[in-house]
Amino acid sequence: MVILNKVIKFHPETDWFAWVIFIWFFFLLFHVANIFILKPFFGKEWERVQTEKLMEKHQKKMKQLETKLEKQGAFSTDSSTEELNAK
Repeated sequence: MVILNKVIKFHPETDWFAWVIFIWFFFLLFHVANIFILKPFFGKEWERVQTEKLMEKHQKKMKQLETKLEKQGAFSTDSSTEELNAK
């Protein structure tokens, strides 16, 4: 903006670049406040959503493992296994 105003002489009668810089700075401060103060990155809502995602992923893996073990015959229902579980 300074180069456009001073070097290229786009409306050189005023220093309009200062207003542009001031407005950009204001929006930058607003953005920083919005991100870091008003809505932090890792808030309670983010933590809840991430925990739910991890729990769903864990449940899915557990079901896959149970299915795999059932196919391999790891869960047999013979009497010796039932006796061990009863003790």
